[in-house]
Amino acid sequence: MIVSILPGQTTNRELLKYYLSKNANGIFICHATSYDHAAELYELGASYIMLPHFIGGEK
Repeated sequence: MIVSILPGQTTNRELLKYYLSKNANGIFICHATSYDHAAELYELGASYIMLPHFIGGEK
């Protein structure tokens, strides 16, 4: 399992692709700044995406 708190979309995308190439059943949780970025990461195989700006705004 990897939990990435890195804010960069490119960094998380490349880390996700590398991780899943080594461990196809791995769990990958990371941060995204927009719904579009989250959707891209989900399409690449991310398990869960945190959207802190949106979650904080709901509270």
